[in-house]
Amino acid sequence: MRPLGLYIHVPFCVRKCGYCDFTSRAARPSTIARYVDALHREIGEFVSWCTRNDRCVATVFVGGGTPTLLPADVLAGLLGHALTAPMAPMPAEVTVEANPGTVDRGYLEQLRRAGANRLSLGVQSLSDPILRRLGRIHSAADALDALEGARDAGFDHISADLMFGVPGQTESDFRDALQQIAQRGVRHISTYALTYEPGTPFGRARASGEASEMPEERVAALFPVADEALEPYGLRRYEISNFAMPGHECRHNLAYWRRQDYRGLGVAAHSFVAGERFWNASSVLGYIRAETAERREAGRERLTPEQARVERVMLGFRLLDEGADMADLAIPHGTSVGGERSKIALMVSRGLVTVEDGRVRLTRAGVLVADRVTADLLYA
Repeated sequence: MRPLGLYIHVPFCVRKCGYCDFTSRAARPSTIARYVDALHREIGEFVSWCTRNDRCVATVFVGGGTPTLLPADVLAGLLGHALTAPMAPMPAEVTVEANPGTVDRGYLEQLRRAGANRLSLGVQSLSDPILRRLGRIHSAADALDALEGARDAGFDHISADLMFGVPGQTESDFRDALQQIAQRGVRHISTYALTYEPGTPFGRARASGEASEMPEERVAALFPVADEALEPYGLRRYEISNFAMPGHECRHNLAYWRRQDYRGLGVAAHSFVAGERFWNASSVLGYIRAETAERREAGRERLTPEQARVERVMLGFRLLDEGADMADLAIPHGTSVGGERSKIALMVSRGLVTVEDGRVRLTRAGVLVADRVTADLLYA
């Protein structure tokens, strides 16, 4: 059987954070119950699809939204149903995203018994003023309690998300949070710069002049703080936004970055199978009412060779140890191989990339300007 990843989307939150542009919403209990029923229906279809197509599940990721807004038995039921699919011989990585303000040890123990073996906690900060500024429902104490509860519940694989570039945040705030989490034995940490996406409350506040972003140079100065703070604890940057101890990288996300097959279930979930991408409708009520895969699907596309090449380069550069294949940089738009190699040589001389064994990799300096390097090598 050929392995693939499985993503399950739970779009509900206690309240939507001001910076969030994911498909998520607050909802009435009746809507949540109907959504769970629809999700069970799609999971059942997926299990049958795996059997018909000789596919097995290598990783599961339940994300949102806030999956842990669901009662523990409901979320455990969804997870248990998904795990009836044919499974890969290697033990599956089964991740559940959690908001520290929605879980306790009992809840986490129930998830662990249902088959979850990895927890991704949306900590974001260990400064209460910053958490309030972000609109989070939990406190710093809640976050630390959740980390301890996850360990007590039997989760050996725990990831924590942290945000930087929040107005009012200092280097000390960010460094302290990184160190406190690493000191508690967390072996995977994700760091994300706050962005003001159009259409979000934060984005609208910036557009109207009611809010302003942290200056770009200060955000850039915070970026390498994570490397400095986490290296003494054995966590290294393996992807532009992710740090892990060896062997604790997120296998599910690695499959995305390596363009391996995955299926997405739930409202607005995307799938990628055999070079074709398809996705569900973004309306929760539309998803609930769709009784067949055909009615649920909002669109699909087969990538052209050029689209696939661009995607391989962009995703390859995100993985610092893997990088991009030189062959994918040598042929764009009729540019000669010699011209491309000269461009790469210039990047090497500037300390932005390295070239070895036919692959081009970002350096630590290159990571800071990854988008520019990628665009220059793809299109210039």
